[in-house]
Amino acid sequence: MLTLGKISDKQWQEIAPRLPRRYASDDVTKKFPGDARPTKAGDAWIAEVENEIFVLHPGKTRARKADVPKESALAVRHVSADGKRAIVSASEDIREVDIATVESRVVFTLPKEAWARDVMYLAGERAAIVHGDTLLFVATGEKWSTLSSMKLVGENDLTVVRDGTVLLLIPAGWYGGRKPIAYAVKPDGLEEIGGTDRHFKSGADEFEGRIFVQDTKWKHYELLGLPGAAKPVAPSEGDYVFYGESPDDWFEGANLGHVYEIVFASAPDEKKKAAIAKLFTKETSKGLVEGSPKPWLWSGRWALFFVGERKRGGEPFFDAVKSLMDKVHALAPLSEVIFRGARDDATQYPRRPAPGPRWPDLRFSGLFGTTIDDALPIGAPDEAFEKARTKK
Repeated sequence: MLTLGKISDKQWQEIAPRLPRRYASDDVTKKFPGDARPTKAGDAWIAEVENEIFVLHPGKTRARKADVPKESALAVRHVSADGKRAIVSASEDIREVDIATVESRVVFTLPKEAWARDVMYLAGERAAIVHGDTLLFVATGEKWSTLSSMKLVGENDLTVVRDGTVLLLIPAGWYGGRKPIAYAVKPDGLEEIGGTDRHFKSGADEFEGRIFVQDTKWKHYELLGLPGAAKPVAPSEGDYVFYGESPDDWFEGANLGHVYEIVFASAPDEKKKAAIAKLFTKETSKGLVEGSPKPWLWSGRWALFFVGERKRGGEPFFDAVKSLMDKVHALAPLSEVIFRGARDDATQYPRRPAPGPRWPDLRFSGLFGTTIDDALPIGAPDEAFEKARTKK
């Protein structure tokens, strides 16, 4: 089974500059006619512009037109790993463009009135084609030939990782229970590796054997569970782990019943607590997160509080909680935040939460672990903190 390891914004800021560049600079784009979005092809670039294909070779001041017939909906589908060939298509014909000569040829023809939604080169002179509700596994060469086919549910996109040895089949959009599935590329067909419990968008970044994807909210994750995949990325120095930041399912808590446990890097002093109280009151007096009148509970560097959903629930609410926690983190560095109302969360985290205190009259699901450290005092209200919360 595949899982997603959460990548915080801070971690992504550290990772992103080290990734291979996929997008063309303005210096490259301006050498194409019209509004081009070039794709890297070895040392060259290829793009569709106004239903025609153009290739920009290194050292040239202007992109060269390829001999691909002008056709509406023409698109560059994929570039080979060596950057020497590119797949383009529009209608039934799938063409391969030689990047060096800009000559093209028809390598595969779909049934009449069918069109390719996606085409990808795979390892071992293989390729995958999605058209309608069908996935074709084909042998490439002078003339491509079908080796096997698979019926799909709904529309699907393709992503290739690990030098074409792994194919990701990703449902287009968001359609409830349909989740991405990974396949190992074998000479005679595709062998299922496993699926995920969470949807992510097509496309992936790779760096040092790691594979990074984005969900529908543009949040970054590391794809884990593929053969040879690494462990989740450890938190960056000065960052915190948020368990249940964006859960797949949760217990009802809209009416001031969502429970969050937070762990500071070190126990905040009275001055820090007063600043946190003031911030919390300000941020939860309006907006999506509604602060509960129930007192916060404290035990050393641990604290627990309740909030509710003032307006829209679901993803907007959880995004607002994350924003609030980031502001708390800026005041007093956090080590962990745990949404104790999460019922299901497919995200894989780099570690289990630290054993914490006993909270009186409260019981949680065991989703993130509930190990108690009996050496810690039982959680209790802080009178000075509550006065700071209600101070006008």
